[in-house]
Formats: sequence, C-alpha cells, structure tokens
Amino acid sequence: MEPNRKFDYFLTCHYVEQVQILSEETRGIGTSARTVKSGSTHPKLMKNCYIMLCGVKQPYLPVGTKWKAAWDFIDSIHTASNKKKPEFPNYLPGTWGPKDADILIGKDEKNGRFITEKSMKIYDISMAINQNIFVYKNKPEKKPKFEIVKNGNVYETTLTFNLHTGTHIDAPLHMIKKGDSVGSYDLHRFFTTAQVLDLSDQTEKITAEALKKKDIKANRFLILKTKNSEKEYFDHNFIYLDKSGALYLSKLAITGVGIDALGIERNQPNHDTHKILLEKRIVILEGLRLNDISEGEYLLSAFPLKINDSEAAPVRAVLIELPKAE
Repeated sequence: MEPNRKFDYFLTCHYVEQVQILSEETRGIGTSARTVKSGSTHPKLMKNCYIMLCGVKQPYLPVGTKWKAAWDFIDSIHTASNKKKPEFPNYLPGTWGPKDADILIGKDEKNGRFITEKSMKIYDISMAINQNIFVYKNKPEKKPKFEIVKNGNVYETTLTFNLHTGTHIDAPLHMIKKGDSVGSYDLHRFFTTAQVLDLSDQTEKITAEALKKKDIKANRFLILKTKNSEKEYFDHNFIYLDKSGALYLSKLAITGVGIDALGIERNQPNHDTHKILLEKRIVILEGLRLNDISEGEYLLSAFPLKINDSEAAPVRAVLIELPKAE
C-alpha cells in the first residue's frame, strides 16, 4: 500500500486526542526498537506505534525519519510479530490525514507537540442564532422564538425554530421521498478538507461553465463564495447553484457543497439542484458567511446537531486555515 493511502487510516481528531497521552504510556511500557522488532505485541504499544509514526516525537525513531521510512518500519513490526494490523476506520483517499495534522501541532522541545493559537487560524463561518437573524423569504414563522424564564439568579431559555434556520445541513430526506436522514451520514463527512471557490464574479447563478474554470480537487468539500456574503439580509435574488452546476459537481469526487445563501437553489420548480446532489449523497451545507474567507484549502468542521431522524440540522461551521509546513 502506498504511503499516502496509509495515511487514510487516521483522522486528525484521533491523532490529536492521543498526542497528550503518548509520552506517559510509552514510558510505562519501556519499549525500544529492539523489543518492537523482536515481535512484541503489547496492545497499547501496537496502537501507539501507529500514531507516533505519524509525526509525534518519540524515542525509537531517528529525528528526520521520512514518512515512507516510518511506514516501512511499522510494516516490519507486523511482519516480525505475525500479527494483523489493528482495525482503523477506512477513510476516503485524500481526506485529512496525520501529515496535515502534524503542521497544526505546535513544537516545543520540552513539552513535545501541542495545538496552539499561533499554529492555526479558525474562521467562524456560521450565522448567529438570534431574534434578528434573517430567514428564508423573510417568513415570520421561520424566525427563532426565545422564551426566557428567570427564577432568582437562574435563567433558562426555550428556543423554537425551523431546522433550516441559519447555518444548517440538508439531508436527502429534505427533497427525496424516503430519503436518508441527517443521522445516516458518517461524521467524517463533516470534518474534512474543504476547497473554497471564489465565485464573486457571478451575478445570478453558478453554472457548470463557471465551475469548469476552477481547479476543483477530488475528495474535497466545496465551499462556494459569492456576493451573497456581502448582504446581511435576505435577498430574493440570491446567487445560487443551478442545475447544470449541480450536474457537473455530481460527476466529480466531492463530498459536499456549501454556499453562502439560505438555499442552494431558487426558481427551479423541481428543486433539481437539491435532488441531483442529494441523490449522490453529497452533503449540502447552507447559510454560510464567507466575507472574510479567501479562495484556497482549509479544514472544515461542520458537525450537525444530533437530530438523527430529521431532514436537516443546525451546524456550527468553522474553517481552519492550514499553515504551511516549515
């Protein structure tokens, strides 16, 4: 298996979660390259070997070891021990892996590696939920309703609002009869590499012709930035993705499409854009605010609330700028 494909066994969240405990665990095992190569199969060791060989500083690999060499080393461990590799999630090729994760980890000789504010920049691309939020077609019934109860110094708030309010995910059930709900999506779909396309030059809609001018990469969650982001009100003539654009994207290896409008389409009687994308299980993310976002690649975190059986769910979406490796 090629090194790049082997990166797919990992996702950054798993990698980062383990970094904090690696040092203590490996010291407790007291391992070395010699004991590993002799066929040691300590379960904690085998698990941590995988993670540490993906960039975490550790005692038994020389400084500067290349990725392929690291993987060759772990392969030799399994060959020597005659043990099957631990089961890890089968992430899609090209999704966010430990090599990308490593450049987000701050470096410190004494304390090892850790996430720092300086090592990443987070952009909040979500709409704020409040009584003044603009809603689809300015329909009053879609406005959030806040009921606040005060008992002494204790406050409790009841919030009632449509699931398509603000930044949200559309699931197939929204437009397709007996379609899947939000809960049917694997969570990895919402934590992945995103490619922002600046389409601010489009004045009415985003067509296949406009998209073909962009270098769209495979296995990306596409974010469509338009002039919609400049408006803090509902524009009935918002820029949308038309049928031709949806058909073009549906033939590419993309995982999702986000847009800075409360709908991904308008004035298409059969809701063609929604249906084309959702039938391919391409995630639709609506209601983004992208005014401060430049075209390029980011890490997207856009987990929907766990309302599993619904056709939509609110999202707190953020883009994380990936710093360049030193």
